[in-house]
Amino acid sequence: MKLFPDKDSRKRFMKTTLTAVVGVAWLPIIWLLASATFGSLLNSLTGSWIVAHTIILLFAFLVTLLLLRLFIRLGDKIKGGAH
Repeated sequence: MKLFPDKDSRKRFMKTTLTAVVGVAWLPIIWLLASATFGSLLNSLTGSWIVAHTIILLFAFLVTLLLLRLFIRLGDKIKGGAH
């Protein structure tokens, strides 16, 4: 019994899974970088670390999604140009 019946379905699965793994791996890194950069400022503006980190987490999630989309587009352009 094969997990994937053909190579095309395996490639689609690997592309989406690898993208998800990269996103999960980079989200905490971007979150920590944004916390170190903007944490004190947001804490002084909002008066609460919970609110500040919620804003930073939303920002990190958005930046991670944008970077993943950028890398997917660049990968498609590179692969499309190679054929």
